[in-house]
Amino acid sequence: MSVVTTTRDAGSGLAPSTIAVRSWKAPIAFAIFTVLGAVLFIALARGGDTTYRLSNEGDAIVLPAIVLPADATGIATVVLMAAIAVYAFLLVRSVRKVPLWLTTIFAILFLLGFRAIWVQVLAFLLILVGYWGAFALYPLPGADFDWS
Repeated sequence: MSVVTTTRDAGSGLAPSTIAVRSWKAPIAFAIFTVLGAVLFIALARGGDTTYRLSNEGDAIVLPAIVLPADATGIATVVLMAAIAVYAFLLVRSVRKVPLWLTTIFAILFLLGFRAIWVQVLAFLLILVGYWGAFALYPLPGADFDWS
């Protein structure tokens, strides 16, 4: 998933002058979760309103509930997630790192799109199976691996 680019001066015999490491992990993960969000938030969407409660009546500071239309929220969430995924691809292509704040915003948008308990259970199961698949495909190194 990472690409190492080196440049050398012709005939100098010296070490590489520039080493750039491109990690495509974040953009690819963003693209996968954007497609997953499109399926869950648009294709399997239910009509109606989504209510986000930020506090309870017994809290010291009581915030009002936010009511949003479910379909529009799902579409807006997927469009914003797709924009972040494209921006991440452009950053990595220009040999720049994807900032942590961009990953945080993407995760918050993905969580914002959930609105029904069955969608949450389905996403949890997909994430669980995905992690299992990652560990199955990329096992830990053997006992003879040099960690230093």
